[in-house]
Amino acid sequence: MSMQNLITSSPLSPRPPTSKEEGFQQGSFRVGFTVRQLALFVRLQVESEIIIAQSPKTLHRYVTRHYSTMEKENISEKSFKNAYYSAMGNDVEKVIEKIATMLAIAQEKY
Repeated sequence: MSMQNLITSSPLSPRPPTSKEEGFQQGSFRVGFTVRQLALFVRLQVESEIIIAQSPKTLHRYVTRHYSTMEKENISEKSFKNAYYSAMGNDVEKVIEKIATMLAIAQEKY
């Protein structure tokens, strides 16, 4: 078996997307946030030490390669970076509402 076959068949190698699967869009998670809301949600996780990233650039690259929104199938790194550093009032409210919903679910179910 060639080295290329070993790499591509390894269980640790990501599987290339074969089709649009439920919940996935071209190998990414689809979220119910806008790009700005997703960026704020990720930033809050970094600030609260839920996500520990090597660098902001690495994190931005990861998110843009693995997430899509209802509005944008492909998020550019520049768009995400700009959103990451500029939270808008309405976006903050929407993210807080989602976090409150998550807390209510945790209190109710667990």
